[in-house]
Amino acid sequence: MDRRCLLLLLVFSGCTYSFNPSLYSHIRSIAIPVFENETVKYGLAEPFTNKLIEAFMEDGSLSIQSEKEADSILNGKIVKYEKLPLIYDEYERVSSLKVVIRIEAQFVDRVRDRILWTREFEDWGRYAADEDEEKGIEETIEKLKNRIVGEIIEAW
Repeated sequence: MDRRCLLLLLVFSGCTYSFNPSLYSHIRSIAIPVFENETVKYGLAEPFTNKLIEAFMEDGSLSIQSEKEADSILNGKIVKYEKLPLIYDEYERVSSLKVVIRIEAQFVDRVRDRILWTREFEDWGRYAADEDEEKGIEETIEKLKNRIVGEIIEAW
């Protein structure tokens, strides 16, 4: 039977392919301990962890629980913080800088006692030379938070 006939047969017989996104349907809650900060930049771990918790609360797919009660745990550490020149003006002075942050994260299924994934996430944010570095940090944290939450939520 040629491919066109097979395709027509599948279409008219009602056979469909479906993707089951419920890979982790047994997981209904998550614990997010404060991420470790292995960088020299003080004050990154708590704001980042809080942003993650807020994002999961807003999404509502997983409830936030203590480590003892949660079906899953998101562990992580901030392993890189770097401040670099991004744009120079016509006088070769830095007019814009970027903050680069790298995070190592691990998502653990406590119900089935297994590591679901371990990933590195790196992103950056910019700020003008006459602005506070915090602007670049906040932008970077926002990007990283969205990527990590997306990585977990997409599995549902």
